[in-house]
Amino acid sequence: MSLSRRSHLRAPMKGELVYQSDEYCLKGKLSNISEGGLLLKDLQAIPEEEVFMGYWKLLDYPVFRDLPHEQLMGIENQNLNSHIICANLKMVRKFDQQSSLETLFDKNIGCQFYEITPLSIDRIKNYVS
Repeated sequence: MSLSRRSHLRAPMKGELVYQSDEYCLKGKLSNISEGGLLLKDLQAIPEEEVFMGYWKLLDYPVFRDLPHEQLMGIENQNLNSHIICANLKMVRKFDQQSSLETLFDKNIGCQFYEITPLSIDRIKNYVS
């Protein structure tokens, strides 16, 4: 039996992240989230700093198993409550390819939460579960 190296359950997440690199605000996309961190993709640029500030919207999904089929089929993201999460993120893994040419097109990184409020962690736990 093999053991997973993951310490936290992950959930897919689509959306945009705004992050600060040097004195610029840039955009990227969210790929997945856990209570430990984020996987980011399609960044405009890999941040220069190891720790950087990021902002994203976290939707507040209902418990799907508790909803009747008709109500479940009528859920639309724009009607859900959302929260803006702000956190200092620490870059822990770059998914850069071997050649410098490929790194121009592949701007993906894994980040752990470096500084984040307990309330935001609770909201992320609810999202993932």
